[in-house]
Amino acid sequence: MSLNFKIIWIDDTKDWVDSVQDGVRDALADEGLEYSHQHFDRCPDLDKLLPDPELSMIAVDWNLPNLKGDEVVAKVRQLEKFVDIIFYSQDGTSQLASKHQLDRVFYRRREDVEDTIRELLEHHIESALGLNTMRGMIVAEAIRIENEMAALMARFLGGRSEFYLDQIVKGKNSPYDAMKKHTFLTRAIQTMISEAENGGQKQLLEDLQKVAACLKKLPDDVIHHRNIFAHGEWERVDGGGIVLKGISGALRSVEFTRSQCREIRKNYQKHLANLRKLSLLLGHLSGDEVTAASE
Repeated sequence: MSLNFKIIWIDDTKDWVDSVQDGVRDALADEGLEYSHQHFDRCPDLDKLLPDPELSMIAVDWNLPNLKGDEVVAKVRQLEKFVDIIFYSQDGTSQLASKHQLDRVFYRRREDVEDTIRELLEHHIESALGLNTMRGMIVAEAIRIENEMAALMARFLGGRSEFYLDQIVKGKNSPYDAMKKHTFLTRAIQTMISEAENGGQKQLLEDLQKVAACLKKLPDDVIHHRNIFAHGEWERVDGGGIVLKGISGALRSVEFTRSQCREIRKNYQKHLANLRKLSLLLGHLSGDEVTAASE
């Protein structure tokens, strides 16, 4: 979610809309948010307007020149845009509300519209904080896991591990992104498995095979989720929920829920522990006790 709060107003009384917008703009400025809007005196081409990811709300009057307000609301929902809608009328819309119970549609009198927008603004801010905080947390933890992979790579590369780590594995010109780091470690652990097998080290072999099985799942559990939380676009879905849309085919979408984020965090912890286990096994195989750096 962004720092911009955008409303589409559909109302043929522009002076009234302007008077309400002044208060909304001031309230947003107090929160450090920007306000933008588009105003239409009749129902516009919604197919072109609704895909806008910045759109926070639609405010629509009942009495419009071309379509009645409830027809506009129904059209928005038919287009599967689950943005908040304030549907208002000078005479109130209680009768309409009893006939048209649509999710995230708020039926109000004109004089209550500004207060309702302020209430929904609070919800918008809470949702934005929740999403952005969780996005930052998941990306930060993914970086931590990638740093563990980098430290392990440097150790596999040999005696000049500090040089390899700073200049090659993690340097600004490094050819190793997270997926390439994973490929490197997958190949390295297969070498370790072969050495343990040839050396008759049964317990070490079993431990390495378990680590390798877990490592195989790391792209799906960590890297693809990191990418979609860092770069994915978000949109609201049925019921007002949020879905993050992927930038590649690796992971097309993630529903932003508490349970889903909990599962992602648990997987991150599992893979972090697995990489640290690999570090211990590498130390055992090479005869040293050095463990991977935790960053």
